[in-house]
Amino acid sequence: MPEIKKTKKEGPKKEFPEVRKDSKFKKKLQTLKKSVSQEQYSHELQPKSEELEKEKKEDKKPEEQAEKKENKKDIPKANIKKRKINFRKKAPRTPKRKLFPLYLKRAGYDIESEEIRLKINKIILIITSLVSLAFLAFNIIDENYIFALLMFIVIWTLFLGILYLITWLGIYLFLDYRMYKRTIEIEDVLPDFLQLTAANINAGMTIDKALWYAVRPKFGILAKEIEEVAKNTMTGEDLKKSLKEFSDRYNSKTLERSINLLLEGLESGGQMADLLNKIAINIKEGKILKKEMSADVTTYVIFIAFACIVGAPALLGLSTNLLIVIQTMVGGIDISTQIGSASFIDLNANAIALNDFRIFVFIMLFITSLFSSFIISTIKKGNIKEGIRYIPVFIISTLALYYLSYYIISIFTSSLV
Repeated sequence: MPEIKKTKKEGPKKEFPEVRKDSKFKKKLQTLKKSVSQEQYSHELQPKSEELEKEKKEDKKPEEQAEKKENKKDIPKANIKKRKINFRKKAPRTPKRKLFPLYLKRAGYDIESEEIRLKINKIILIITSLVSLAFLAFNIIDENYIFALLMFIVIWTLFLGILYLITWLGIYLFLDYRMYKRTIEIEDVLPDFLQLTAANINAGMTIDKALWYAVRPKFGILAKEIEEVAKNTMTGEDLKKSLKEFSDRYNSKTLERSINLLLEGLESGGQMADLLNKIAINIKEGKILKKEMSADVTTYVIFIAFACIVGAPALLGLSTNLLIVIQTMVGGIDISTQIGSASFIDLNANAIALNDFRIFVFIMLFITSLFSSFIISTIKKGNIKEGIRYIPVFIISTLALYYLSYYIISIFTSSLV
């Protein structure tokens, strides 16, 4: 029988794919190393892998060099140093020169800020010059030349600085309060405006037309602001940009959240009518919750108001009458004959002057009415700015009750004098 030669079945030759420029090449190469023998790897695969790695490195080198050159061209050396040092960028602050026109714009005054600033500074200088001239005239007539010179220096340094500080502080406080009142007026009518806008959208209008046709005269400041937004959009400005500028003009969280939700709805393309109705309902519910919270703390408000308006004036009126009684009783006693000269007790009827005590009473009533109004506004409304309108009412009522209690108590104490 002929010998049968065993022939090895040659399988399909393993073709090595071209190496791509990615991280998977090394993994494929390792799997191929394991699958073939060491000799086959040394004769066939090793030179191929070395060639491929060389090609890969050569391909990467020009690309990396080109990228480095582009980065060097784009980024100057000064910026590279800044990036190494400044890891955290601070938020840009508005300069003091731009703060006054910003306050005027937010308060609703379309006036040039530089003219107003110059006029206010001129008025301050005129007042200081008049005061200094009056002091100079009086002291020159009395021939107090050194005192006149000292007062002139004090007026043009200390008095001028205090007057400048008080006037500008008062102007900024007035503008801040006006801004607050405008935001409150907008928040009050915002839910009704949003519901009207939702009804217009349901009728088939676009969002810009729906906002325009929802404007009513009863909305006041909000109507004017929406008219400005509509004018800007008609001139070619983006609706999102104009609405964002409108919300940035007012320090109101409810307005900012409503505008942000409206803009997100425009970007996502959702049902705007349902979204606006839900925003309006949420604002109304928040107002109801605030009213319930203020109703829960009315007892604290009543206690503070009673202590300020009734308690303090009555006690100060009683103390004024007691001071008058003590002065009259001590004034009628000849202390020098009854107490020896060696006594360390100094009993004097005029130790506390009545006019000085009344000045103290007025200052105390003013301070208590001021702080009690601020405390009541913080408890009820959650904001100290609401207490500004309570201040004149508290001051007038405390002074009236002080004089009333003084005269009523003086009727009973007149018999003791």
